[in-house]
Amino acid sequence: MGSLAGDKRRVVRKPMLDGRIVGGEDAEEGEIPWQVSLETFGSHVCGGFILDEMNVITAAHCCDAVSSFTVVAGEYDRFQTSGNEVEVDVARMIPHEDYNGFDLTADICLLHLESPLPFNGFIGPVAMPKQGEDWIGELMSVSGWGSTSEGGSLSNILQKGDFVVVADEECDDYYASFGGIDFDSHICAGNMPEGGIDSCQGDSGGPMFETSGRRITIGITSWGVGCARPEFPGVYTQLATYTDWVEANRQRF
Repeated sequence: MGSLAGDKRRVVRKPMLDGRIVGGEDAEEGEIPWQVSLETFGSHVCGGFILDEMNVITAAHCCDAVSSFTVVAGEYDRFQTSGNEVEVDVARMIPHEDYNGFDLTADICLLHLESPLPFNGFIGPVAMPKQGEDWIGELMSVSGWGSTSEGGSLSNILQKGDFVVVADEECDDYYASFGGIDFDSHICAGNMPEGGIDSCQGDSGGPMFETSGRRITIGITSWGVGCARPEFPGVYTQLATYTDWVEANRQRF
C-alpha cells in the first residue's frame, strides 16, 4: 500500500492498477447503482459515487494523483462488458480547498461531468447525510473493486462488506500512535476489535453507506493502517461535515 509523500503515519487506500473489499463478498449486479469506477487510460484508479446526473464524489487524494478521469457508471465486472456500462469524461475536478495530504482532512473531491449520466436500474444517485445524525454502532456497507487482502490484487467483481461505525473517541485511541483522527473530518468503521473486514487499496473514493435501504452515503473511503488489521478500523471522510460545500460547488457549473 503506497504512503503519502513525506508522511510516515497515514496510509491512503490508494488503488494500485491491479486491486476488493477485504473480507467482503460479491455484490449483486445493480445492487449499488451509485458506485462508479474512476479510470485513467482504461485502468481502474479509484472509486466514487453518483450525487446527481452531472456530479460524482470521490476522495481528494484521488484527484491529487491524476489530471483527469473517465467515470464508468453501471460497472460490475471490470473484465466483462454487460451493456449496462456508461463512460463519461470529467469536465472539472474540484478538490476541497482545505484538503491536507498529510493528515487527510477534507479528503473530498467533486467531479463535474462532461455530459449527464442516464439513470436506470443499474445507474442512479445516492443521498448525502444530514448534519448532526448519530451513526455510532450502526451497520454500514462499503463497496469497491479494491484489494481482497493487504497488498493483494484488485477484484474483477464489485465487492461489498458490512461493519459498524466506531465512536470517534474509540477510533482516536486506536490511532493514537499515528496522530489520532480529526473528529470533524473523519468517521471510522470496522469489525472491531477483531478486524477482518475493511476497505483496501483500490477502494479509495468509494462510498460507505447505511444498509437500511435509505440510499444514504455517510463516508468516503480515505485511509487506514494496513487493511482489516485488528484494532485499526478504516477511516472515512465524514460527509455530513461537507454537505454545504458539496451543495455550493454542485451549483457552480
